[in-house]
Amino acid sequence: MLEQFFRDMADTAQDAARQPEFAVVRRRGGRRRVRRRVGAAALAFVAFSGLASVAVWGTGSATDSFTTSASPSQPPLIDGARILNLESADGQHIYMSVERCVTCGKDLVATDDGGKTWRSLGDVDATRTDVTVVGPEVLLAYSRTRALADTVKKPDQIVEGGGTPVVSPLVSVDGGRNWKDVTVDGDSVAKVSAGMRAIDCDSLPSKNSCGIYAVDPATGTVRQTPSQPPLDRVDLIETPATAGIWVRGVDPHTDRPATAVSHDGGATWNVGHFDAEPTNAKGVQPDVATTDGMLAFAMFIDDGAVRVYRSTDSGETWTRTNNGTNMPDPLSGPSSFVTFDGTHVVTAIDGENFTYLASADGREYAPLNIPALPALGHSPEAVTKTTFLFNGLDVIYTSPDGRVWTPRPLR
Repeated sequence: MLEQFFRDMADTAQDAARQPEFAVVRRRGGRRRVRRRVGAAALAFVAFSGLASVAVWGTGSATDSFTTSASPSQPPLIDGARILNLESADGQHIYMSVERCVTCGKDLVATDDGGKTWRSLGDVDATRTDVTVVGPEVLLAYSRTRALADTVKKPDQIVEGGGTPVVSPLVSVDGGRNWKDVTVDGDSVAKVSAGMRAIDCDSLPSKNSCGIYAVDPATGTVRQTPSQPPLDRVDLIETPATAGIWVRGVDPHTDRPATAVSHDGGATWNVGHFDAEPTNAKGVQPDVATTDGMLAFAMFIDDGAVRVYRSTDSGETWTRTNNGTNMPDPLSGPSSFVTFDGTHVVTAIDGENFTYLASADGREYAPLNIPALPALGHSPEAVTKTTFLFNGLDVIYTSPDGRVWTPRPLR
């Protein structure tokens, strides 16, 4: 089925080039969802390359072949559909946005048993193109538009509809069965509950100040966390809910990149610095990957150079590991994950094919072989320490450790 889908992508790429909003709906909403934007670029790359398959070769001391428990040749999730978005907070409740064609609109489907059975939630709202999973059954659906009444006046012209982006969110606390407008309580604070993810102002109405917020899993009410990370230009990092709250930003005293991590729902923060990095004049921020919330890797990609750091203490200290050593292949984007055994896996481009590179300690990276998992330019995601997800073109893949992968057709 994937081979036929790759052939179909050649025609789809031309439509995608004329309709850039198709790439927008693939992203997970907000600055922190870089991986889905990378994935959209990967689809276009595959289509224009005319690839019928993706070959992955090579082994190394830290890159033994990943294994599979089933053949990847499975029926598509929905006949003729593609996966736009795939998210989960616990590995059991999984939500997907799928599209049958470029102009068909999006459908939301969900599973409550880890992919054994699926249910359709229908189109949440045609104007709300982004759905973010905050907790097992807590979802946000929102859109970004520009207020027509918010006109931009310039000395010699008036630009109609040139206002600031407006986010119109809805919230569901029952797995997408019912939706209501988001209520932001600005008079109180709350910790992020166990099993829930934090959100930032990208997911809220534009009138709300930027910061880190918690969503009440019972009511859907949004409140700021008890304290805010002591960094400038804070940006949420996508991590498992069990890993804590991770953000990246700039140290206000040194103007260098830094991370801040909270393991108590946003009450307190531990800051880690990248003192060897230059000041943040270029705005370069690290892409950070962690699964257990303790071991983490950070990559700085600047003018083609990749600098890798590793932390074993939940981001409090960062050690440069690759010492300027170039990657074997150019990266396809700032997209990586950490397997259960601590291997750092990145996505790369090997000639005309996508591939994976891996390292046990962040020092040297070598190609690896993942027999059951297609390489599409975006990274698998750690949902918990024992649940990993990957969205293919028309099949999702699950893994208990990032090494053994199983295709999951829609039932």
